[in-house]
Amino acid sequence: MKRTAPKPPSAPGLTPEQQKLAEKLTNLQRGVVIGVVAGKSQEQAYSEARGTPAKTPAAARAVVSRMLTDAKVKAFYDSLRSAATTDAVMTRTQALERLTLMATTEITDILEFVTIDVKRAGPDGEETTEEETIWRMKDSPEVERRARAAIKSVTMTKMGPKIEMYDARDAMAQLAKLQGWEAAQKIDHSGGIALLDKEDYKRARAEMIKSDDC
Repeated sequence: MKRTAPKPPSAPGLTPEQQKLAEKLTNLQRGVVIGVVAGKSQEQAYSEARGTPAKTPAAARAVVSRMLTDAKVKAFYDSLRSAATTDAVMTRTQALERLTLMATTEITDILEFVTIDVKRAGPDGEETTEEETIWRMKDSPEVERRARAAIKSVTMTKMGPKIEMYDARDAMAQLAKLQGWEAAQKIDHSGGIALLDKEDYKRARAEMIKSDDC
């Protein structure tokens, strides 16, 4: 009696369609594809899927390159790549949340400033004490989240680290566009743009409806 080979175990995170594609592959092929899509090098993905290191990096790359030309392997690879690309795209909600953090975060929300006494040698060799203000990052998950969104760059200078934050006004302007907060506008055919007040907007809309333009 002919035996049916058991199906490989389901890989976590795969859709039903991806699982069907995965079942058509060997364990080695499946492991290599998942590793490569995860960002590993061809050599690393091959060695980990195989369970033992490849004889040489060149040999591993050659095997993986040849493997990815197989129609079944490529179908599984393309499916995972497509899903990875979709997951990497920021949603509208994520964009709004990020812009909100950029617009509302103050430097004092993520940093605390402390004045300390610093002892230095004076011109005559005598020790003097001077006050110096230093800053340090506040420690909490919320602060880390705000810092990632609001800090544009950190540059090392002779005076210490210099922090540059994103412009809050630019972030608010982008929020206004995404949320449709901007005032209605009418186009001046001479080349300018004029803002409509509420009454002008009502009259313009009534005229458009009357003429079946909208």
